[in-house]
Amino acid sequence: MVSVILPTREWTDACADLADQVGPDDELLVVCDHASDPVAERSTPANTDVLIAGDPEGCSGKCNAVATGLAAATDDVIVCTDDDFDHGPGWLDHVVAGVEEHGAVTSVPMFASEGLFGQFLEGPSHLLHLPVFLLGAELWGGTACFHRDEVDVPALVADLRRTVSDDVLMGEHIDAVHGDLSLAREITVEGSVRSSLHRSVRFTRNMLFTDPLALVAMFLVVALVAVGTVLVPLLTGVITTAVVGAAYAVAGFDRWTFLLAWPGFLLLGACLAYGVVQPEFEWGGRRYRWTGQFSVDVLD
Repeated sequence: MVSVILPTREWTDACADLADQVGPDDELLVVCDHASDPVAERSTPANTDVLIAGDPEGCSGKCNAVATGLAAATDDVIVCTDDDFDHGPGWLDHVVAGVEEHGAVTSVPMFASEGLFGQFLEGPSHLLHLPVFLLGAELWGGTACFHRDEVDVPALVADLRRTVSDDVLMGEHIDAVHGDLSLAREITVEGSVRSSLHRSVRFTRNMLFTDPLALVAMFLVVALVAVGTVLVPLLTGVITTAVVGAAYAVAGFDRWTFLLAWPGFLLLGACLAYGVVQPEFEWGGRRYRWTGQFSVDVLD
């Protein structure tokens, strides 16, 4: 039996796909913020319930929604996912099979930006994330699947209600995670300067609070590319582009943006620095101030 937790304010294609895939003994828990959200006013299929999380206090709206779903989930296998990518036929069966074989499963998000600013960041971000996910050192909240008896769910719920990142927190509560590349999905994001900077703040402060050495390593990679650009620009450009292109190929990420990887690394350095000094960001229609892993203010 499987509990699927899907935070969303609207009934999306992901809701319909997962409602079709849950079995008679499973449950799909669609979690929204308010009773006035469009999804709360919609009639739902069998085995699908809509939960009202309410406004977050001391945590992000996403963490609040996931915590609400986890607190209500009743089945042995728990699948946390997002509404912004294609789940497709058989997605849930594939995930559950992976959980039965490995104990916990995640995959790699492949962010595809609509705006040029975000497109410059695609290649460096993908290259730096790919090995981390494949080694099970990081978990993606869009595909986070585990057995209930292998996780202290009440403790996870309590911690979710006082932080921003569901991904990082679930990774801390789950001992061993298998990264399944066949579950990798492309996710369209806005990619404007504004949205990319807000995403960078969230990403950078995640590492600053939970894995500062990884953040230092990213700055070192950026510095290496910068030095190479000054000393041997042609070689640096060729190597950077080739390595990122290979990472795209490994994940099946069919995008031309690997060609922007060389200048993208330099831009990434600026975004990381901005994230270190800027504690405020916007996400999902709310503005937050994040000053410690468990120190979150919801500003509006």
